[in-house]
Amino acid sequence: MLNDTAHLAGVHRRLRQFIWSYKVREHDLVSLWSGALTSMSNLFANFGRAIARLPFTNHAPEAVAALLEPCGVAAGWKPAIQCLVHELQTLGSMRYAEWPAEPFGPLEGGIELGFRAVGLFPTYDGNTLHVSVP
Repeated sequence: MLNDTAHLAGVHRRLRQFIWSYKVREHDLVSLWSGALTSMSNLFANFGRAIARLPFTNHAPEAVAALLEPCGVAAGWKPAIQCLVHELQTLGSMRYAEWPAEPFGPLEGGIELGFRAVGLFPTYDGNTLHVSVP
């Protein structure tokens, strides 16, 4: 549990460095996006494990604050983590048979917030994924 904050801050810093490398043309957008997907997938898997722990289950607001507080570099992650906590707790409070047809659909918003927290702005028009890197 003590490593959760360090992990979030480390991934956030690495992604920001990768974005900078893209902006100075050391990497192309495909490399940036590929690396970002790998890092974000790892990060969201870690969030899932962290959220499933007892402190999150019993004291979600305090646990979210503890996850973010020591790593101010990643403070912009708070809305994403709050969204994930809310959605996973909502699903966890239902029996599996009661889950909606697309139970993880609402998590998409939290994932998008995570990408935005590092400075990647994905949009999907139904056919094509576009990524802005301002």
